[in-house]
Amino acid sequence: MLAVGAVSMLMGTSPASLMAKSKKNPNIILILADDLGYGDVSCLNAKSKIQTPNIDKMASNGVTFADAHSSSSVCTPSRYSLMTGRYAWKTRLKRGVLGGSDKALMLPGRRTIASILKSKGYNTACVGKWHLGMDFGTTDGKVITPKTGKNLDFTKKIANGPTTFGFDYFFGIPGSMDMSPYMIVENTRFLEQPDTIVGRGNPYGRPGYAMKGRGPEWFLPAFTDKVEDKIDEYSEDDKPFFIYFPLNAPHTPVAPSSKFKGKNQIGEYGDFVTEVDDVIGRVIKALKSNGIEENTLVILTSDNGPETICYNRYLSKDHNSSGYLKGVKRDLWEGGHRVPFFAQWPEGIESGITTNQTICLADVFSTAAEIVNYSCSKDEGEDSYSFLSLLKGKDKKTRPYTIHHSARGDFAIRKDEWVFIEKGDGNSNSTTRRGFAEYYKKLGYTDDTMDGYLYNLTEDIKEYNDLAKKNQSKVDELNKILQKAKAGYE
Repeated sequence: MLAVGAVSMLMGTSPASLMAKSKKNPNIILILADDLGYGDVSCLNAKSKIQTPNIDKMASNGVTFADAHSSSSVCTPSRYSLMTGRYAWKTRLKRGVLGGSDKALMLPGRRTIASILKSKGYNTACVGKWHLGMDFGTTDGKVITPKTGKNLDFTKKIANGPTTFGFDYFFGIPGSMDMSPYMIVENTRFLEQPDTIVGRGNPYGRPGYAMKGRGPEWFLPAFTDKVEDKIDEYSEDDKPFFIYFPLNAPHTPVAPSSKFKGKNQIGEYGDFVTEVDDVIGRVIKALKSNGIEENTLVILTSDNGPETICYNRYLSKDHNSSGYLKGVKRDLWEGGHRVPFFAQWPEGIESGITTNQTICLADVFSTAAEIVNYSCSKDEGEDSYSFLSLLKGKDKKTRPYTIHHSARGDFAIRKDEWVFIEKGDGNSNSTTRRGFAEYYKKLGYTDDTMDGYLYNLTEDIKEYNDLAKKNQSKVDELNKILQKAKAGYE
């Protein structure tokens, strides 16, 4: 927790009055959007065709991190690093993501943000999309059938889910909204038994088990209702709370609820982002109505860049979900992993400022630890660096370097203004590359080679000018650091 004198200088209050307000560590709400692009947020992209007033208000009430990154440009590994403060390529997952019924990626005993905060007296809850694997029972004792999970036993207790890793309560889905089973898990049990098997071409996108009468548009409102309920419940307790709220939106299937359909000029994707923005507003409103907004740290970010469907959206609607950045989800270019990142905590941090210091989602782990005065051992949060000083308005470097990882398992390394990229394009098949050439031609790119990039991001944030051939010494310097970091994990 921040020292009283330090916080009082930031907020213009006396130590005595602040002590009267803050008798406990702050509540923490971590909201993780799914595939929300840097250019989808109106305060980050002046050309955005989507308005996000609630997110913009968060920015004005807190700190905007203009150079925040997921450790991976796809879902599961970025969530792993967020929860554990450790790069996911150090686990068994060397590329891609888990399926909806895959086994847990985290090993029992691995510390998470939730387990740290729980050890410091926090109530902890996770509501939404987990996508870090769970260990389900089967009807035949064999490995779960890939994709459909036809031998999954919905009556058995689930092992190694969120409640194993520090959460008192879980209400959510195992994987992405386009991965079977399309079912709600509450704590260690399925909330209901499946009553339908949807085939290929269904609203979710892939075949599998589902709950009849509950399409994809049902889930985000249900998750938000549950988070509001938990805020109401926890605000009655003397203990602080941590709520991790990983949204299922605006990831495919693009499924805005009826209240938001037709609200945006670029179609259903815009409607879905508008609904995400409304969710943020509802969370803040719930904090205000319970009188706890002042001492609650709210963080909003995204797990990676926007899906490749943004190609056609830019060509037809002139809305670029990557904003001014090159690349999309799965890529090692900036648009694949530079993500929106905002934090507000009225009693504890600065407001209305932007920092250009580089941070990574893995850093939330150490930041939470520093806030509650938890000392990490050498095998906890190994790749995490606290950015609490940046929240307090101190403009100083917090990370020595950052390693990025693509869907195909390729690497990049960022150090100061330089980034060296092994292979830029993570979208390797023809389906995900549809519209690729036209998209980048409209943005003015001509170089379509796929490996050995070096960019100076201070001079060339759009990554137009590859300097690898002109600055071999910088390539060698960064590659040496990268190879040393990777040693023993590939």
